Amino acid sequence: MILHAEIDGRMVPLSECDWVKWAPCGCPVGVTRAGEGYAVTEQDAWKEFYDRERYADQARRSGYRMELVTHERWSAEIMPLMKASCRHLIEAVASTLRGAGEKPAARKVSGWELTPDRGGVLVNYMAAGAGEADAKHQALTRWTALLSARGWTVTGHGTRKLAWIRVAIPATAEQGKA
Repeated sequence: MILHAEIDGRMVPLSECDWVKWAPCGCPVGVTRAGEGYAVTEQDAWKEFYDRERYADQARRSGYRMELVTHERWSAEIMPLMKASCRHLIEAVASTLRGAGEKPAARKVSGWELTPDRGGVLVNYMAAGAGEADAKHQALTRWTALLSARGWTVTGHGTRKLAWIRVAIPATAEQGKA
């Protein structure tokens, strides 16, 4: 027996569909296959992203949603959006840093610079001069605490020459298997 779903007024084999997880801002943040042996129902799709129901409930309350789409729509419309970074997250990170009095990098001024990165944002420490290891470490520590407090997933990397933290979609969407 072949399972079908009605999408946009037409019957489509479920094996030709995907479940897309959308963030509250309207950006796609995850995908899982639909069909027999995969996610048949919306509830199944949530389980693909979250190993605990309470995390899925928390994500739904935060505004995340699932949508069943055709592979055709996924390939043409949604996949390119997922390859880009969420502009809403970039704007929110910049606003959070500015609101806390953190300065963006400028000529001869150390500070932060944002770079889109695989659906997240890299917050780079840009040094104005040599010998700023302590300032770099202090800035990354402040930024990590500040951005984590917003509920975002923050990971980092720091060496003498390179320092950055990566900010991803809110932690409620990252818990479990996502």
